[in-house]
Amino acid sequence: RLGPGDRLRIQSIGKAAFTVVSTVDAEGWLSLGEYGSIEVGGFTLDDGRRRIRTRLASFLHDGQVEVRLQEIRRFKVYVLGEVGRPDAYTVTAVTRAAEAIAMAGGVSDSASARGIRILRSDPAGEIPVDLVAFRIAGALEGNPFLSDGDRVVVPRRGRVFGAFGAVNHPGVWDLRDGETLDDVLSWVGLAPDADTARAFIARF
Repeated sequence: RLGPGDRLRIQSIGKAAFTVVSTVDAEGWLSLGEYGSIEVGGFTLDDGRRRIRTRLASFLHDGQVEVRLQEIRRFKVYVLGEVGRPDAYTVTAVTRAAEAIAMAGGVSDSASARGIRILRSDPAGEIPVDLVAFRIAGALEGNPFLSDGDRVVVPRRGRVFGAFGAVNHPGVWDLRDGETLDDVLSWVGLAPDADTARAFIARF
């Protein structure tokens, strides 16, 4: 999503040649030179492009407008809790949670890799991070993009379960509230030679 510090290049090709390089200001507005300003802060890049093209279409009737992201803004986020080096880190709008955690030295042995939270001041509030689902199943929703001022909080590991035997990813993993055997097998994965008729749960 576009925000303060993103630099855009807007160019019209046609009878009415027009080029401007402009930076989104602190309130999310982008100057279009002689054609005024337009609010793009908080919009996705594609939505921002559409808004700019729609605004310029009334002035540049025969021009084909190109909008390119020339420079991505940089901002600080805070990585806290069970990581090697809790601190503030400079990231960009295309940095994901796992990358910021890696900058902070990665999660410790006592950390909950599935219970991480991003605390955000906007209406999104609290966003879950599941590094296990991301690393094993490639689930991008478990590794979201970061926004300005985010606090990435890595808690201590709480309840755990172990999966052993004929599974693709044996080991001890965090257990989420309400999670079922079917839920965890969807990413732990059964091996091709698994004999499910002989499977059992050992509970202590």
